[in-house]
Amino acid sequence: LTHEIYRDVPARLVRLARPDDIILGPIVEAFQNPGWYLLDGVGIGSHGAVETVKLFFNKDGLTPYNVKTIKVDSDSITSQALLRILLLCHYERAPASLAFVKTHSRPEAFLKIGDKAWDFSEQPALDLGQAWTQWTGLPFVYACWMTRSQAVGQKLKKVLLTQAQKNL
Repeated sequence: LTHEIYRDVPARLVRLARPDDIILGPIVEAFQNPGWYLLDGVGIGSHGAVETVKLFFNKDGLTPYNVKTIKVDSDSITSQALLRILLLCHYERAPASLAFVKTHSRPEAFLKIGDKAWDFSEQPALDLGQAWTQWTGLPFVYACWMTRSQAVGQKLKKVLLTQAQKNL
């Protein structure tokens, strides 16, 4: 039995996946496309600070309450959605007061995920996992194992759960 391994960010894996593939995909995809079968119990999440999903501010005095221009990281659709939810619902920012851009020479703030977030560790930032848990008291799931084939999902779920336990 051979498997092809895709090495890409979750936001792009959903477009690469074939019907019998299993991917670690963005949880937002499951809400936008109900054709995915989710393998519960295994994924990427946080309860509190995650350290690798952050909104960085380019100057002192900027906060979620007053930032206007935000460059988003196209590698994560879930982190973009979480940021929008926090800004609009928790920080009560009107959509018209915010500009989410993909390119901007010097935005007031920028969203970075994964290892890229470590490059800006000295800058003021909002950890989105921590902000979510402080607001809701709940953990947040960024990505989970998913497939379009329930049969494949049921077959591999135990393998993934067993491996996750070993890794812990």
